[in-house]
Amino acid sequence: MRALSSIVLSLVFLSIAGAFSAEYFNPDHFSQRSLPPGLSREQFEQQMQSQQTVALESFTVSGSVVDLGGQAIDSIEVGIYRPEPFLYALTFTDETGVFQFEEIPTGDYYIFCNGNVIEDGNRVQRYIHQYIDGSASWREAEAIPVETNVTNIHFSMDPGYHISGRVVEKNSGTPVYQAIINLYETPFEHIQDRYASSWSDAEGYFFIGGLRQGEYLLYQTGLVWDSGLGGPAEVYIPYFYLNSTTPQDADAIAVPESRDDILLQVEGGTSCSGKLVDQSTGRGIYTAVVHLLDRNGQSVSEIRTNAGGNYTFNNIAVDTYYIYAPGIILRRIGDEWNVPLDRYAGRYYDNAVNIEDAHLFEADQNYENIDFILEPTIAIKGRVTREDNGLPIANTWVEADNGLEGDLHRHFQVLTDANGEYELFVEKGGYYITATGGVQQEGGQESKMFVT
Repeated sequence: MRALSSIVLSLVFLSIAGAFSAEYFNPDHFSQRSLPPGLSREQFEQQMQSQQTVALESFTVSGSVVDLGGQAIDSIEVGIYRPEPFLYALTFTDETGVFQFEEIPTGDYYIFCNGNVIEDGNRVQRYIHQYIDGSASWREAEAIPVETNVTNIHFSMDPGYHISGRVVEKNSGTPVYQAIINLYETPFEHIQDRYASSWSDAEGYFFIGGLRQGEYLLYQTGLVWDSGLGGPAEVYIPYFYLNSTTPQDADAIAVPESRDDILLQVEGGTSCSGKLVDQSTGRGIYTAVVHLLDRNGQSVSEIRTNAGGNYTFNNIAVDTYYIYAPGIILRRIGDEWNVPLDRYAGRYYDNAVNIEDAHLFEADQNYENIDFILEPTIAIKGRVTREDNGLPIANTWVEADNGLEGDLHRHFQVLTDANGEYELFVEKGGYYITATGGVQQEGGQESKMFVT
């Protein structure tokens, strides 16, 4: 067995003038319902970066929004979306409930009203999100052809159910102003994919409306909006209602009817900080991922290092934790942002390969100098082709395994690109290289397309 450096395996936004106000386009104020359907926040940001202005014949799309009583709704958010070529824009109704999009190119579009109303500069969820035919999802909605000016778009908005309550400091009972509360649909998928958000008022009260019957997770983020910073500040220990650090252990709030009895008590916590250093250069590692794990190995928080390789977890609840640096850095590749790259051998604190050997620390005080010195991984490059005709095989798994057992076992895998090429990053040592014969299909399903 030998280490290998190169192997070949043979085997049988469009920019729309006036489309939305930049004053309100703040990612920290954005709920998942403000994002294009089917896109994560990171995918949406990538799409927005890649949009280009195209000189085509264009039209206006306009309409009105009223409540179930027929009263016009002022400052409610309306969106227009086209998957291919990508176009996405938001606008708001005026005091008469009228909205208008300008310079919309010819095409088929999904038009929706997400139920967000601007109140005192903040988005407040007041109505049920819907498309123009009443559908909850774009997959069920009717696309509207825009081949001339469209003027007959009408929404009648249902307030649905709501969840409301109060945020106070645990020890003093003092109301917390501008605390940020997120709501998630179940099953929970990702911390950024929130369904709706709310900010507490001067008396600590928050409100999230426009809910259909179902089960939801409520997340007290620990963040308070700081107008001086122009963004959120970490002030309190975050948790899921009722006092759970992870969504897996959280109690879902059933909404067969509205709830007004939610009490969120908040308190500050401890902190943990350190630095990730490249063993070969002695320099800090930029945008490296660091995890705070609970005693069961579940991720409580995930952050990335700054330009100096430093990281800090703030407002940690008193409990026992592991710190884990998986060796992943985030980089921009082409038009894709935050692409995870395996560039270092992952380690738990203190220099443990496996969680069983890691240091479990009690977060009853502030910790500093929780540092990692990470060893760069070694690149193994190659290409996978068909044995019968030499054509490249895309989206097949290539694996590197050192064949050892227990704590010494190492296993890495990666998918080939469109040209059948792959690049595996592994720790130092000897490996068996295998192309599995499994081809990854759209939607994450794997099928056997050939035999190794």
